[in-house]
Amino acid sequence: MNIEDTTKQSIRIDHLLMMTSGISDDISYMIQQDAVSYILDQDLIFDPGTWWAYTSAGTHVLSGLFTTLTNESAQDYAQQYLFPELGIINYYWQKDEKGINNGGYGLRLRLRDMLKFGHLFLQNGKTANGQILSSSWINKSTTKLIDFREDFGYGYLWWVYVSNNQPIYYAVGYGGQYIIIDESKALVIAVTSSARSSAKYRDQLLDIIFGTVISSFSEVD
Repeated sequence: MNIEDTTKQSIRIDHLLMMTSGISDDISYMIQQDAVSYILDQDLIFDPGTWWAYTSAGTHVLSGLFTTLTNESAQDYAQQYLFPELGIINYYWQKDEKGINNGGYGLRLRLRDMLKFGHLFLQNGKTANGQILSSSWINKSTTKLIDFREDFGYGYLWWVYVSNNQPIYYAVGYGGQYIIIDESKALVIAVTSSARSSAKYRDQLLDIIFGTVISSFSEVD
């Protein structure tokens, strides 16, 4: 990745993780011959670290960085170190024209496997075979690092909602796919929806999950 623009050179990995990089949310990168170069050739919409804007293109740059640094795709790495530990064998992960796994969307998992991923975070990165993900990374990534309001914000690619002083963090996929973790109740919820679902449906769904389902469980000791 040869970047001559000094402002773009100031983009850090944590900017990409927190959606503060300034990279626009242009999802047409997946039809380009060189997706990462296409993304980085576009003008930034703000200086890195000065604002927040959701960007799937920014997370694809993360996937490109991962591949450059490890010399293997995110999928190859996950197949070696992550998916076998979780028993995930049936999935599809889209790749761009350069063979870089889509970092912004395009990973299809079964509902049970979404639950396994959420449970890994609930268990602070531990599986039956031991620690496979740093607990400090989990704590950092699921902390509200960006404040939208007092009870709602963003971490490292996780949305964070605070209810009764307890954080509930969740991943959101296109069209209403969710992995939701409430550590105070030892609770993991996974939801799949039609990719063509409406915004009204998704709002109602989250109202039910946060207003009825989660509140029906008691906190664990």
